[in-house]
Amino acid sequence: MSNKRAASKIVSTKNIPAKKGSTKRVPAKKTSANKSAANKVFTTEYRDDVCIVWMDEKDASINTIHTRLTDELNTLLDQVEQKSGLKGLVLISGKKDCFVAGADIKMLNAIKTEEDAVATLNLAHAVFNRIESLRLTTVAAINGVCLGGGLELALAFDKRVAAEHKSTHLGFPEVQLGLLPGAGGTQRTPALLGVERALDLLLTGKRLNALRAYKVGLIDDYTAPDTLLDAAIELAREPAKRTRKSPAKSI
Repeated sequence: MSNKRAASKIVSTKNIPAKKGSTKRVPAKKTSANKSAANKVFTTEYRDDVCIVWMDEKDASINTIHTRLTDELNTLLDQVEQKSGLKGLVLISGKKDCFVAGADIKMLNAIKTEEDAVATLNLAHAVFNRIESLRLTTVAAINGVCLGGGLELALAFDKRVAAEHKSTHLGFPEVQLGLLPGAGGTQRTPALLGVERALDLLLTGKRLNALRAYKVGLIDDYTAPDTLLDAAIELAREPAKRTRKSPAKSI
């Protein structure tokens, strides 16, 4: 997808005045909610033809990537695929300053062998590829940190919009520890940005704020934090221009 063509189709939200509380889970008109007490990470609500998925791990201060999250996400995608009349899906975090901070440390510490690593990464590849293959427009609404596996998750979506706030940062900091992104980031990033710009992110570990991420083409738009959800819903109702396939596995 051409970054210039995609950007030209977006109704800019940068100058939209902030609307107090618009990102909170307050049911709008014609909105239905479906929340399960047993679901510890994801809850959903529907605003007409858009499914909004809230990601909020209740027993943690931040959201991270772990096997329970991928299991729950697969179950949620089963439900979305069976829902008729949907045009789009928005993923947004319930944490104030965190989209996804990266992989869960406990999960990483449990990896002892090459086979363990391959099995864990295959789970992430499967669910991220599944998101990318959905027959509706998918949008990641990024508030706060979006790092490592969190950015790889966001890259599996058709579009990304970020909150213009000092807490918002996107990047692959794991490379500073000698680790390469293992859940598709090495494939999706150059497909989106081109090799030169992708390598600058993948090899340095630098973190980009919302404005810089928009300028390099990593996100499609940015907006005030209070209008993030509204901007994401607007993007989700636009057709997705898909010119890429699910990437080859990066392991």
